[in-house]
Amino acid sequence: DIYMPGMTGLALAGELRQVNPALTIILTTGYTVSLTPERLAAAGIAQLLLKPTALDVLGAAVHAALADRVRN
Repeated sequence: DIYMPGMTGLALAGELRQVNPALTIILTTGYTVSLTPERLAAAGIAQLLLKPTALDVLGAAVHAALADRVRN
């Protein structure tokens, strides 16, 4: 999520990508005002899902992320 106690989702994504640059990150949030495509790309966010997220949308995002890893 974009807002969590103690750290934002973008900060967490940045730290995770330092550990594993190939990690695929899907961010979920209900707040998108400050999220530009440039900020998401810079943080290594593969997909942005808006809350509330339907289960089929989440499933499709995870499927696409896993399929992308298999192709690469």
